[in-house]
Amino acid sequence: MTTALALQAPPRPQTATGGWPRQGAARTQHPTAPPLPPGPPVVHRPAGPLDEPRRIAELFAENARRFLEGEPLLTVVNTHAFY
Repeated sequence: MTTALALQAPPRPQTATGGWPRQGAARTQHPTAPPLPPGPPVVHRPAGPLDEPRRIAELFAENARRFLEGEPLLTVVNTHAFY
């Protein structure tokens, strides 16, 4: 017959006032943010990967217009100098 052993953690020391010591309980000051203005939220989103297809299409359309009217194209790449 085997006996199962119950593993228990050793008792934690108490402070002089009888409470448990607070290890790692340093308090920090967190700045509070100002309240939001009333009304719908304003979302500012920088141009990024989601705007890329739209910008490519706009540049293509503008260069197509310039090509048909004989104007110089925008963002021409020099394939010999690679700039």
